[in-house]
Amino acid sequence: MLKIILLVLVATSCSLAREIASLKMDNVTLDQAEATALSHCAGWVNPNGGIQKAYPSNCFHVTHTKTGIYEIYFTGSPLPGVPVCTVAQLYPDSFSSSGNTKDNAVVMDADRYKFFYAVGDGGGSKSNRHAMFICVWD
Repeated sequence: MLKIILLVLVATSCSLAREIASLKMDNVTLDQAEATALSHCAGWVNPNGGIQKAYPSNCFHVTHTKTGIYEIYFTGSPLPGVPVCTVAQLYPDSFSSSGNTKDNAVVMDADRYKFFYAVGDGGGSKSNRHAMFICVWD
C-alpha cells in the first residue's frame, strides 16, 4: 500500500512537471524531455528515526536529534540542485479513524545535501511521529 501511495505521488509530480513544461518562465521554455527527467527520493520514517521504507532503497539516512525534528540526508549528495520536498504525518493502520489534521508535519529547510522536517501533536508541540516524505529534483 505504501509503495502505491509513493508511486502515485511520484507520478503526480511528473504529471505536474509535464503540465508546466509548456509554460515560459523568465523567457526559458522547458521541453518535454527535461520536464520528465526528474529524480526522486521518498520514504517512511518511524517516530524513533528508523527507516520503515525508502524508494529507491538506500536513497537517504535519518538523524533524529531532538523531539519531533528529523534530518534526512540524501545518499550520493550533493544533488544537482535544491530539491522540492513535501512531508506529511502518517497514522499507520488507522483506516478506520479520522486522525487529527492539527497533528501534522512541516518542511523546515532543504538544500542539496539534506532536508529537515518537524512533526507535532494536535496542540502544536513537537512530538515524535511517523511521517512520509517525497523530494524531487532535476
